[in-house]
Amino acid sequence: MINSTFHLQKIVKSSLRFAVGLVVFLGLSCTLPESNIKAISMNFAEANLIDIATEVYLSNSQIPEFQSLDIYTPRVRPVNTALPVVIYVHGGGFRRGDKSRVQNKPQAFIDAGFIFVSTNYRLSPDPSHSLTARHPDHVEDIAAAIAWVHSNIANWGGDPNKIFLMGHSSGAMLVALVSTDEQYLDRHGLSLDAIGGTIAVDTALFDLVDQYNNSPGQRGLIANAFKTDTESLVSASPVNHIGSNKGIPPFLLTYTRPASKRANEKLYEMLIDAGVSARIFDSSQASHESVNNNIGLPNDEFTIEIFDFIDQSLN
Repeated sequence: MINSTFHLQKIVKSSLRFAVGLVVFLGLSCTLPESNIKAISMNFAEANLIDIATEVYLSNSQIPEFQSLDIYTPRVRPVNTALPVVIYVHGGGFRRGDKSRVQNKPQAFIDAGFIFVSTNYRLSPDPSHSLTARHPDHVEDIAAAIAWVHSNIANWGGDPNKIFLMGHSSGAMLVALVSTDEQYLDRHGLSLDAIGGTIAVDTALFDLVDQYNNSPGQRGLIANAFKTDTESLVSASPVNHIGSNKGIPPFLLTYTRPASKRANEKLYEMLIDAGVSARIFDSSQASHESVNNNIGLPNDEFTIEIFDFIDQSLN
């Protein structure tokens, strides 16, 4: 059972800090593997010490800054205990964003007994960079990152059999797609069972055909990242890959806006009808940005929901 009593962490923090200090004093701390790119450390006051390593998840990558991930681990790891893992996929309309924009998430998950991973992926055209990725480039990179974590995270004290996905906005669409369309993980010798649970944070892009045809505000975003013929949009839409007995992992969905509310309710109903465990959480009191930025803050209701969802999925 994970430390799902995240909101009670402050009650025991002083005892935990004493225990961590004692372990370090006795020389029992663990050494993390060297990173291929960098390894830096951060000391968060009143919290666990965190180490960060960056790894390229495709060995032949020509653009390693976009095909790499950051691994956040506790400086002192529990002995003989592999920690569950959360892989975070940033948003940004498929064309912007970076794995470094994680706000409070790493500290919250480390304090709750996880390893936290944040990944980059190829981006669609934007004035801020020279990339020209289009579907399925984004989701193929996410699948490659998951496969790398599955093969390597034990070296950082993680449990490859307890991997959870979380994505925000366009990142939520990507984690939903890789969790429902088995072809992407299959290329790496993995099935959908490799994912312990999927957390999709506020996206309306589960049905691209509907959004392209009926949401003028989304049309340009979709055209920039996907082929817009109906067959291509159908194939790229998570709603078209829901089915029974596929090994689709449990889902936690949330929304802040009417458009994303409708999209999330539709996906939720389809998952339930297919016999997939699913939960939906109303975050309409937050904004599209704050629902993501607030994950990890003390007493944040959606954060508490996330830890409860993962705890239930693990048990």
